[in-house]
Amino acid sequence: WERLHLQKVGVPSPNSQNKSKVILTTRSLDVCRAMEAQKSLKVECLTEDEAINLFKKKVGETTLNSHSDIPQLAEIAAKECQ
Repeated sequence: WERLHLQKVGVPSPNSQNKSKVILTTRSLDVCRAMEAQKSLKVECLTEDEAINLFKKKVGETTLNSHSDIPQLAEIAAKECQ
């Protein structure tokens, strides 16, 4: 992993004048440290049931029921996201 220089990709450094903030997600606390994160927040993984329910909620009934494979694929994806 290499440190991302925000200014090089067009993101201004957050400061009191521009009041911008940068939110990053990572599985590694070391990445937070390397990016000099001011605040780190650990987020727990969803349970398999929570992940499936979130998928169904975001996809919606119309899409969910548009093909018979979609519910099974949602369950497979939820199992992978642990």
